[in-house]
Amino acid sequence: MHFSLICISLYTIGVAVATPGHVRQPLTSKSKLVARQSMPAINLPTMEAFDTKEVEPKADSSAIRKIMRWGPLRVNAKNGTHTGKLDPTSDAFSAVLDGMCTDCMYITGSTYLTYANGSRASIATGIYNHHVFVGDIGKKQSPIYSCSTGANTTTPNPETTEAPAEGGHADMEGMSAEGEAGHSHGDRVRRDGTSGLAVQLLGSGDDGAPMSYASSQPDVIKTGFYVGKEEKVMHSSEYVNYKDYPQDIYMTIDYEYIPGKPEGYSDALHSSFTVTGCGGAGYEPAKNKASSILSPPLYITAAGTFLNAQAHLHDGGINVRIFLNRALVCDSVAEYGSADAGEATEVGGEAWTTIKGYTGCSEAISMEVGDEVVVEASYDPTKHRLRPGAVDHSMMGEAMGMMGFVYAIKQ
Repeated sequence: MHFSLICISLYTIGVAVATPGHVRQPLTSKSKLVARQSMPAINLPTMEAFDTKEVEPKADSSAIRKIMRWGPLRVNAKNGTHTGKLDPTSDAFSAVLDGMCTDCMYITGSTYLTYANGSRASIATGIYNHHVFVGDIGKKQSPIYSCSTGANTTTPNPETTEAPAEGGHADMEGMSAEGEAGHSHGDRVRRDGTSGLAVQLLGSGDDGAPMSYASSQPDVIKTGFYVGKEEKVMHSSEYVNYKDYPQDIYMTIDYEYIPGKPEGYSDALHSSFTVTGCGGAGYEPAKNKASSILSPPLYITAAGTFLNAQAHLHDGGINVRIFLNRALVCDSVAEYGSADAGEATEVGGEAWTTIKGYTGCSEAISMEVGDEVVVEASYDPTKHRLRPGAVDHSMMGEAMGMMGFVYAIKQ
């Protein structure tokens, strides 16, 4: 799950302290704050890495690949006390991540959850990863597009119809408040690649989908995400436990990087287009039939190259499509787990499988100032159930329709 524009509230947690025998006590979302090397403006603690392993790189033979884990993090039983903000039954954690590379170019990375023995924590074991957001504190990025609020739930064809009418949605996203003059398409704001507190570097939801900055067309453009020497890497995450007992898990990052700032590479950002425009990321889809929603038009404000696009949906989602100047340029489709493959859990007496990945669009596409982008998201709960609540098992109405992507601003 990619949270490049979602406003992340930073929850404070304590630093894991080694006990005799080097056994770490699990952190909870209410642990006492012990600030160490925290940023002056964001009083986050630093969480030391539990373990680090260097392995053979996959994306780039010249890169260094590491698998790092932080924890243990205690996720309370489903009927326990929770401190989550985006989900009422989740537990939330945030910290600066000790050991992540700085003065380096990130090429690719994925985030997921494990247990002490290294096995995966997933819905099959009762753990739902609501989101992991990994951000760069200190990086500055320019806005790349403007947008208005509102969305059309009746989905005309973006290639032939006028822009949809505007309407309101509760705000869930981080965006600048500065309006853009000279347009008559409603109230606009400029969108950038930040959460308001940190620029997204890596992250995912339960799908565990990797984020790749590496271009599949290096003869066209070489891209990566540069983290400066004086910058910090942090995480903010929420997890839901569907079991009757607490579970201790480890937030895990598998990433590749090139030391320094390699010559010939463009410093790219991760951003996203959302079907609700600038009105907020979340909305409620129809609960008993297929439905689609179409965004108001978004307008490019910084020329650059769009690549490595991938949808972000919640369970029940089918696909997200992007139209550039009314032409379809990307269709990213959700891929679901299989009960037969042990990728399901039972909730309320019914099997539940969740999104495990998406098809993507790797092609490098040039975008110019003034280009129009329209987003379409589709859900069908008759094919895939919406995510059930941990306690009451009702189908939760939360939905998102976002397309995450890498963007290299033209210099």
